[in-house]
Amino acid sequence: MEVGFSSRHPAAEFVFFVSEFLILLLSNHPLIIGISFICAFSFDLFLHRGKALKTLFALELPLLLFCAAFNCLFAHYGVTALFVLPGGNNFTLEALVYGIVFGAKLVIILIWFRCFNEIITAEKFIFLFSRFLPRTALVISMALRFIPLFKRQSSEIREARLGSLTPPKGLISGLKLGVRDASILVSWVLERGIDTANSMTARGYGSGRRSRYSPYLFKAVDSAFIAFSIASIAAFFAFSSRFQCLYNPLIKIERLSFLGFVFAAAFAVLGLSPVLYTLFEKKRWKQ
Repeated sequence: MEVGFSSRHPAAEFVFFVSEFLILLLSNHPLIIGISFICAFSFDLFLHRGKALKTLFALELPLLLFCAAFNCLFAHYGVTALFVLPGGNNFTLEALVYGIVFGAKLVIILIWFRCFNEIITAEKFIFLFSRFLPRTALVISMALRFIPLFKRQSSEIREARLGSLTPPKGLISGLKLGVRDASILVSWVLERGIDTANSMTARGYGSGRRSRYSPYLFKAVDSAFIAFSIASIAAFFAFSSRFQCLYNPLIKIERLSFLGFVFAAAFAVLGLSPVLYTLFEKKRWKQ
């Protein structure tokens, strides 16, 4: 039985993630980015435990460093030169800082998307959008469902091949076997998609007004999550001028006022609310 934030109404969960994505994408302020990273990583750590730490050090931090280095090597704006590259271009502080900011935002988006996929399942996605976009919702949910099926089928193809053929020797042999495995996998995907489409057509999906059964109850807690998320978006647009930062040609970060810090605190509470609410619900269930 689901307890906590994952048991809430899909609309409340979806609006929460939209607010987090929107505020993060529209802000370059280090405080907002730092708060979003703490909230996203806390949620990811709460959902995936040690796997979140492993992914952070194995994938996300190297991606951040790559973005920072890539921006410095190919973007040379800014007036604070740290040193000169072999090609004669300046390695500037402004390009380095903006590369770190861009990489951090990319990493945070990946973390939030991992949490989104864990909370918003295919069933919840169809429940949210099947009334307005039935075919689109079905295609997207099928695509999400096919990702783990691809991995499983690819492992089965590889195991079957290793049992009947000798291991490849050399790069050319390995590429030929890889192309053969990919061809088998694509054929399986097409056949599986055709079977699924024929099955849904035979059952009359999308041919008329479909009946709906909702296993999700909309409660006062869901209203609070939605209201808090929408209020955070509205407050961000109201105070957006206070969170503007420039990184070209000079680094200019606006000093936050009292209201700016109040919004930052509210944004932190919003980001941590799924973890806090889940802990609260689990404590109630134990009692």
